[in-house]
Amino acid sequence: MRYPENINANIFGFITNIHKLMDASDILISKAGGLTSSEAMAKSLPMLIVDPIPGQESRNADIIIEHGAGWKAINIANLSYKLQRILELPSILTNARASTHHLAKPKAATTILTDIYTHLQAQKYFPK
Repeated sequence: MRYPENINANIFGFITNIHKLMDASDILISKAGGLTSSEAMAKSLPMLIVDPIPGQESRNADIIIEHGAGWKAINIANLSYKLQRILELPSILTNARASTHHLAKPKAATTILTDIYTHLQAQKYFPK
């Protein structure tokens, strides 16, 4: 696929600095694993999800798509079509980025830990 001059596309295999690449990206083309999906949403990074595995990945993909924060490609031809459409109509990407905010829970771990601690205090496991 030839990209327009204003598109800088890079393709990577396994990497250890995904958070830095997500910060520099406008879209993430990936599987819909739990950590990847959560981090993408927390970083307001729409996803183009490739052929999700039945189970958790499919459910993650469904939620992302239902909220307008990404798209699903069922094969390479479909991936190419959807990516071309997104590149041709930048407003699609802008709208998806805005939709990530409905799914993002960047402070989820802190909220969960606070809730557990509060519950344990109420049960007298920890002094106040």
